[in-house]
Amino acid sequence: MNASQEKQKLLQCPESGIGAGTAPGIAQRIYDHLTEFTGREVRVRVGFIEAQQTT
Repeated sequence: MNASQEKQKLLQCPESGIGAGTAPGIAQRIYDHLTEFTGREVRVRVGFIEAQQTT
């Protein structure tokens, strides 16, 4: 597999408050943007992690 055939991965961790919910259709919006920007078919998987932290 040469460099142009390698799978690329992008990890984005948006921050939101506890109980803020998730943005509907976020995977589709990311997919649409990346497909248009790169001109290539992409796969998008979105997961949400809810965390708490003390300061």
